[in-house]
Amino acid sequence: MNTLQELKRIHGQTIDLEAATSELIRKMENNTATAQWQRTEEYEVVYPITMNPAVFKGKKPTAVIFGSERVSVSSWQKAVKEIMYRCSADSEHRKRLVNLRDKISGRERLILSAKKSGMRRPFEIGSRL
Repeated sequence: MNTLQELKRIHGQTIDLEAATSELIRKMENNTATAQWQRTEEYEVVYPITMNPAVFKGKKPTAVIFGSERVSVSSWQKAVKEIMYRCSADSEHRKRLVNLRDKISGRERLILSAKKSGMRRPFEIGSRL
């Protein structure tokens, strides 16, 4: 195979790679490649917690689903409390949460801390709603 034929072959592969990556980016932007969502009730959509956080902006939670168990919540604060409660119930996850104290910050303040000071609405991990 001569150099010109080899370059044409590589060029064809490059175009295919570009088309494939463009399609993947389009799918990710539509959130179909990162996570599959599903409808459970007429006006309710279930999103995995692993989705891009931007997807949740402007949305209000109605429930948190753990396996087949559905826990109704009416705010993001209650959703976070339920998730933290479940995590702290498991000794290994609780240990990981304790190790993360004072290391996770939002834009202006700590999100997970050992002290209440400096937090907007502190709650104790492991306490029920």
